[in-house]
Amino acid sequence: MNSTALFGMALGLQSPWQVNDVSFAAKASNRKELHLHIGFARGSRFPDETGVACPVHDTVERKWQHLNFFEHHCFLHCSVPRIKTKARSIINCKPCNLMYEHLGWRPYESSLAWKFTGKMNSETLVIIFRPHHTG
Repeated sequence: MNSTALFGMALGLQSPWQVNDVSFAAKASNRKELHLHIGFARGSRFPDETGVACPVHDTVERKWQHLNFFEHHCFLHCSVPRIKTKARSIINCKPCNLMYEHLGWRPYESSLAWKFTGKMNSETLVIIFRPHHTG
């Protein structure tokens, strides 16, 4: 099994989603980062607001910080599709809905980190989740 298939399974990706590339970088500051690049199979269709499956017009690159992979910062890079509707308009797939419905990721409001924010002080949260600004 190769690393793209392994991380695809670990993230719970389902067709048409797939991990296209995995890279690991060590920064000069001694910080190590894992980068997972996610895309979808050519010819995939995605639902519009009414649920009609529409073809992909183009994509927009987005980046999210995932929970750390051991002590390494983990970033998800995704080609988020823009679709062409039956009315011939081009619309963005909403990233939160897209991640929730197709990739199985929860919006921030229902994440583990969100549940802890009211119960722990900020210093403890920083130690556990090691947040980092992605610029």
